[in-house]
Amino acid sequence: GRQAEFRTRVHGNGNLLIGHAYTRRLGLEPGQEFRIELHKDSGSIWLLPLEEDAAMSGDAALSAQTGSDEAT
Repeated sequence: GRQAEFRTRVHGNGNLLIGHAYTRRLGLEPGQEFRIELHKDSGSIWLLPLEEDAAMSGDAALSAQTGSDEAT
């Protein structure tokens, strides 16, 4: 199959799409909800799961560096 590039772009309507390859790789399920945290100093967007048990975990933040070709 195709390899995920870890790249995206802002669409004309301002939306930023994270594709199925990435959500599947992270084990995310349809209907899961996240709080979005913006980190302007590093250009990062964090998705923090709203589930109480996952939110308490230090591993809960999924970070996507803007302009990066690699996931961290």
